Amino acid sequence: MKFLELIAFLFVGVFLFTNVTNADDVTEDGRPICVCPRVLHPVCAENQVTYVNECEFDCVRTHEERQGRSLALLREGRCEDN
Repeated sequence: MKFLELIAFLFVGVFLFTNVTNADDVTEDGRPICVCPRVLHPVCAENQVTYVNECEFDCVRTHEERQGRSLALLREGRCEDN
């Protein structure tokens, strides 16, 4: 019985590991789905978008690079309103 529990546990682990969201997963409007900690430490990118934290920025940057575009970080903190 322990053997079956181990196999089931490994199966679930492999399933979860292979289905982790990455920068290739997008919402209906084309934005990447980012799995990031809920830490508010805003950063400003060159596209003048304020991202919640650097993790979210990195996720979007990776998505943009896979689309053949680049995105750079300008500074920590919010972008200025235009």
